[in-house]
Amino acid sequence: MEVNYTAITDYYMIRCFSGGNFYVCKKPSTNLEFVGCCDSDPCADGSGICPQTDLRPMSYSPGRTAYKFGLECGALHNASFYRCDLSMPHFLGCCGVDPCSRGCPQNQLIPAQLPALEGWRKLFLEPYRVQNGTAADLRPGVEANSTFEAPDFSNINWDRGKHEVGPATVIGICAGFLVATLLILGLVRHYWPSSTSPKHEQTDIAHAPFLADDSIDDVAYSQMEEMIPHTRIRDNWHGGPKTLEHWDAPTVFSWIFSVLLTFTPLCFIALAITAIRLDNQPHSDYGKTVLQLTVLSPSLYPILFAALVGRFYRVFGRWCLESRGGVSLPVLEQLIGSQNLATAIERIFVIRTNAVVGIIILTSWLLSPLGGQSSSRLLQDAKFELVSNGTVYYADPAYQVSHSRWVDYRHSVGATYAASLLSSSKQKASPRDIWGLPKIPQLSQDRLDDGSYDLYDVNKSDLVSGKASYASLLGIEIQGLVRPDEPTKFNFTIPTSYFHVGCDFVDSFDPLRGKLTKNQTNVLDLFYKYPSFSAFNILPQSWFNSEGEEDDINSPYQFIYVKQMRGSQLYVVKCTTHEVKVETTIHCGPGDPATTCEARQQRRLSTENQTGSSLFPPSVTRSDLRLKELSYALYAWAQASGDKDGVQPSPSEMYLMKDENPYEFTSQLPWTKEDLAKFPYVFSRRMTTAFNTYWDAGLNPGGHTNVSYGIIPSHNMNGLETGRTYKDSFMNTTMGTRITTIDVYSAQRVWVGLLLFTTMVLQILAICGLVLEILIQGPDVLGFASTLTRDNPYVPLPAGGSHLDGPERARCLKNMRLELVDVRPEDETGYLAVRAVSLAKGQDTSMIEGSVKSRKQKGVLLAMGILVIFGLITHTWGFYFEPPSLLSYRTTRRSNPHQVKLASHTSNLMHDLWKPFLLDINATSFSTDEGYLYEVPKENENWAKPLGKKLLILDVDTRLDKGPGAVMNDSALDYKEMKGRTGGIMNHYLYAMIHGYDYKFVRAPNYPKRHQTWVKVPMIREALKSHDFVVFLDADAEFMYPQVPFEWLMKLWNITDKTLLALANDPDSPRNRDEKGKVMQNTGFMIAQQSNRTQELFDDWEQCPSEKKYKGCQRWANDWAHEQAAFSNYVRYSYNQTQDIGTIPCMDGNGAPYIGDKTCGGVFIRHHWFRKDDPAKDLQRLILEAFMRVDIRTRSTI
Repeated sequence: MEVNYTAITDYYMIRCFSGGNFYVCKKPSTNLEFVGCCDSDPCADGSGICPQTDLRPMSYSPGRTAYKFGLECGALHNASFYRCDLSMPHFLGCCGVDPCSRGCPQNQLIPAQLPALEGWRKLFLEPYRVQNGTAADLRPGVEANSTFEAPDFSNINWDRGKHEVGPATVIGICAGFLVATLLILGLVRHYWPSSTSPKHEQTDIAHAPFLADDSIDDVAYSQMEEMIPHTRIRDNWHGGPKTLEHWDAPTVFSWIFSVLLTFTPLCFIALAITAIRLDNQPHSDYGKTVLQLTVLSPSLYPILFAALVGRFYRVFGRWCLESRGGVSLPVLEQLIGSQNLATAIERIFVIRTNAVVGIIILTSWLLSPLGGQSSSRLLQDAKFELVSNGTVYYADPAYQVSHSRWVDYRHSVGATYAASLLSSSKQKASPRDIWGLPKIPQLSQDRLDDGSYDLYDVNKSDLVSGKASYASLLGIEIQGLVRPDEPTKFNFTIPTSYFHVGCDFVDSFDPLRGKLTKNQTNVLDLFYKYPSFSAFNILPQSWFNSEGEEDDINSPYQFIYVKQMRGSQLYVVKCTTHEVKVETTIHCGPGDPATTCEARQQRRLSTENQTGSSLFPPSVTRSDLRLKELSYALYAWAQASGDKDGVQPSPSEMYLMKDENPYEFTSQLPWTKEDLAKFPYVFSRRMTTAFNTYWDAGLNPGGHTNVSYGIIPSHNMNGLETGRTYKDSFMNTTMGTRITTIDVYSAQRVWVGLLLFTTMVLQILAICGLVLEILIQGPDVLGFASTLTRDNPYVPLPAGGSHLDGPERARCLKNMRLELVDVRPEDETGYLAVRAVSLAKGQDTSMIEGSVKSRKQKGVLLAMGILVIFGLITHTWGFYFEPPSLLSYRTTRRSNPHQVKLASHTSNLMHDLWKPFLLDINATSFSTDEGYLYEVPKENENWAKPLGKKLLILDVDTRLDKGPGAVMNDSALDYKEMKGRTGGIMNHYLYAMIHGYDYKFVRAPNYPKRHQTWVKVPMIREALKSHDFVVFLDADAEFMYPQVPFEWLMKLWNITDKTLLALANDPDSPRNRDEKGKVMQNTGFMIAQQSNRTQELFDDWEQCPSEKKYKGCQRWANDWAHEQAAFSNYVRYSYNQTQDIGTIPCMDGNGAPYIGDKTCGGVFIRHHWFRKDDPAKDLQRLILEAFMRVDIRTRSTI
């Protein structure tokens, strides 16, 4: 098994801080299983030996060493294995001297080895699998990079070899297929038995022509002599005898064109290969050109197909005609007559013989539309994730400011702490702090009690509801997240620690009343030295160790919290704190990290057999220094948010007991039973958050608010090797994964395969047609009208001209006129034949005039029909889709030019008015005015870009109100008289202007024999023909939050590219259930997405009352709930594929707060079923609120 460098380096954070690369040599020839850093590869030659001059020291992160490494130094070396947790950098490995004070000299470096015991080997080689008890690596994949020079995110994992079949392979397959097919055809032709049989041998005898039951002698020679002069044909009309193969300029150009046409299908093969090459490639100008070709291809492909396949069947028929034994007449008729798909079908039904031949011909012609449509579907837009690995920097508590500077920064620390307490409850529950840095969740009491170290998902809902808390209200500073312009996500894991504080209520007494115990007297003496919010320490004995003894940082640290009520009552709470180390997986993106970074997974790290603590700076290693550090922290914490006041509790006290509004003015009140019920768990959880918030504020008081995710720090913790001190704000490092989503082309392999297949068949027929054309010697006389003049006794011509092709004969006989007549009108049985018209004999002018007159009448009728159809189309389009928008329609009727000019800029004005507070289309959450927090599920990542004019907001109404306050009145609207329906329509139009969507208001015709609400169904169907999405709302439905883009709502409601139609549920009541007992969906708000299946859905819906498909649907033509009942009872059950019909919660898209149903509040789309005038009032409120927000923002910047 190969060494999993990813798991080892990511888990232990092993680095080679003085150069070299990290290597693990398993089972080398010398049995020295090298582990360490080396300038050369000790595993390359199989020896596992690194020269002494190439050895380099290793470093690691103490936060990752939850278990012993188990590495050995080997029996041949006089060295010990060291792990220097408190030195900088943290040395790891074998050395001849103690490296933990001054490092390991080069000549004392000893290579480490893998342990001999199998259990220890697995522990080191597979840390996640063994230590977590999981079967797979839980960490994001990172490449081995053991030098300290931190890798950035430029090592993009661009999978260019993803294609199962590459372009070269496709070319080879096509070429092989062509050669093999042509070879098989050649062998078939070579070994095919001769078509000459005994019964056909007599065909060598020429048959004399005959006409019905009479011979040519019946035609009087005098008649022929009489006709010849009047046809004006000279004796040498054919130009004289010629060879069958003669070359002239037209012939040469014809053959050049034929050859070029034969190999034109290769262009479509090249197009398919290009599509494969563009698969998963980013958008480019070259790709745009290819896409334009695919758009043009459906028009060109059928033309090329008809030219080549038609030529093949034509020359194949001629070749069969010249072959020995000839060809049957029906087959020849099918071959010559099948020049396109329509004639191929016609020949099957007309000739009705040789069905197999007809089906083969028809099948080949059916490939034409298949190939044309395939060529237009080769490429589609898709998303591709570029994965790269790099270093993420995070603030490590062990490398921040020390206690000696804390006094100087106490005001900055207090301000940061107070700002965190002052934040809203929503902000406290947010996964990020005020400055956008990700917070670390606390471990639950259950996980602390059972000692579990398993990885678990962070329960965000518990954090929002208050069932769980964050370790601190301040987040972890993150740097190194370099983002390109495309949507980007980051995943990385960081080890951190925090103080877990467990508190319990122990005493309550009044110092002015009664006799005090000794403990109460001691508490009272300490209390009056500190503010009302007091915390003072009681240390365990294990902290007072003698010189040289190891500090036991895992011993609990105790302190007493004393709270004084108004008057003299004191409450005493005893708290115990110890360090908890956790490893947290952070996810950022796809938006700005300051608004998207949050903890996703977490696990506890063991602190057994470890010295030192990442909660303390490196110099604070003696117990007296630690005592001083924590004692001052407790003292300063008590003063951080408020001075001593016997009347008003401090903000910290308010947070611990009330959690909300810590700075609210209130009087000191005794603790009630409800307050005491918070002990021990709720109070302990808040105490943990409050104390760690103050502690974290003191770690980097001058830099916490300087949030800069994208920068690379100039130095980090390993920079201490160069002489820097811990007083600088150093950053620890971890490996992270960056996933960048880019727009790429996706080759549709099914369509590519179909295009290659149809084009290969076309190419074979083209080559065969060219070969047969070369083999043919005789003239091309099949299918030409001029062939009727060959060997026709009724078309008397001078001898000769049998070598002429059909077109040549037509050119030579350009003055001849033919007619189909009864050439023996005087006989009892007539005979129809084509004959040459003699101009001298005259013609039946009345018949000619009648024919001309008939043709004129047909032309006039055809022109009138075209005009009528054009008029109907124009009338229907203007009737269903009124081109101007609502506002432009209204302003064009006014005479004041200034009003018209103002209207043309209204859209920009509305957009600019709402622009400052528009919700980001990729925002992950939104809080409503009612206090509801809506979060977009992380898997719903569609619609990352604005749809713009592809989305239509549609209003449809059969009523045309023109009175005061109505939409279509002739005068300016007066808001005082505005009707509710007008307010709703204006709300929809306002929403479209703000976000740049298209808008149409349609005055629909009355729907005969149906309730008029049915008109929305055909109107939406027609609107979908020009837009990707149509959003329809009734006039009494309105958008409640104009700042929220519709793309965000589509993400929230999981509208995907497979959704045909989405509607909101009605309130759950017996009246609103369909015949199957399922809650009906309301058609007052609908989202329709264009597709062929969507058009079919609306067709079925509109035709539902006709009962052609849905029996029993006729009643809903006029009965309540009309089209809504038809859809819910019938149509939606026919379209039941996954995501066909989207369901929007009634709370989000239907109803209103006053209807009495708490599940249908109309949060985003409010439907005023009962208060029809409310839309007008809401419109005025929305516009006024927008101006107020602008005014507030303006005044705040003055």
